[in-house]
Amino acid sequence: MQKTTGFLKTAFDEEAKVIACVASCKKPDMQTLQSLLKPTADQIGACYDFAGDRKNKAFQHTKVMSECMQGLTWVAYTQGSGMSMPMKTVQESWNSAEFFANKLLMTHKGDKNQTDWVNTLKELMKDLAAYVKAHHPTGPSWNPAGSDAKSFAGGAASSSSSGGPPAAPPPPPPGSLTESKPAAKPAGGTAALFSELNKGEGVTAGLKKVTSDMKAKNRTDRSGLVKAPAKKKAVAKGPKVGKTELAGGKWFVEGHVQNKEIVIEETKSNQGVMIYGNEDCIVQIKGKVNTIIVDSCKKVGVIFQDVISTVETVNCKRIQLQPLGKLPCMSIDKTDGCQIYLGPDSLETEFVTAKSSELNVVVPQGDDF
Repeated sequence: MQKTTGFLKTAFDEEAKVIACVASCKKPDMQTLQSLLKPTADQIGACYDFAGDRKNKAFQHTKVMSECMQGLTWVAYTQGSGMSMPMKTVQESWNSAEFFANKLLMTHKGDKNQTDWVNTLKELMKDLAAYVKAHHPTGPSWNPAGSDAKSFAGGAASSSSSGGPPAAPPPPPPGSLTESKPAAKPAGGTAALFSELNKGEGVTAGLKKVTSDMKAKNRTDRSGLVKAPAKKKAVAKGPKVGKTELAGGKWFVEGHVQNKEIVIEETKSNQGVMIYGNEDCIVQIKGKVNTIIVDSCKKVGVIFQDVISTVETVNCKRIQLQPLGKLPCMSIDKTDGCQIYLGPDSLETEFVTAKSSELNVVVPQGDDF
């Protein structure tokens, strides 16, 4: 939480500098705008990368904040950029974050601190959307009579290069989170936006001129005969080796292929199970565990006893799940083909789904109980 909160706070601080520049400077060229946006984009990118580490104990919190931070990309909006309008950009970021926020609340059901934390972050996003709507509805409102933004960008760059970034502060109480919110990260989606934004009109600057002798019809080193390339022998791939291990209070079942005898027996109620990147396998989990996550699996069956919190599937295809005991909540995201066989003790399971298809829930009837 401390590290994640550091990303969030620093990103908001950096964007505050950009907004100050918007109020006092003329609209800059693309290269200068890149320099202004880079510190914020770097923080968003760092948080995005950190959110990909599922071994992080604050994984769900980090995912919520990482999605929220995309809302700060509104400041990069220009006509023809392909982005949503500024206020909608902020709203869409919270819509994405809310999915993970709901899973967080289900994991910590009844925990007032977690509920307050989510609600505070939600209010932060609403306040940011309201601010953008009131002051920058069609994009950053640059000052036509202002000074040159290059000097501002240069000052920001020199201050950031004078030393390493300060250590992240301790995680603030929920109320203080309403002071933060970040932008977009350079890696796909909004990251690509910053990359293209940085190129501007200089996107063709690196291209070489084609002279007459370089054209195909004038080449002297080529004949009209093209030899067929020799066929390469296919190299047989060795069998994929999977692993099943306990690390940091969590079981990891990764990389198995065609293994129908994966069994986890020594479990504790405070442990989680991560089932990742398996294909055509069956996993049995004996005893009570806290959570189960099935990620990027295909044709995998999971049979388990009691789960205290949630079972989550994401980026999966053709999977089957069977709880033999209690299951409070089932979260299904980006999954195509999921069959859940409920038992007598799991009939009151709550389901949360998003961007999924071919979901079937089999309920016991009559003599099946």
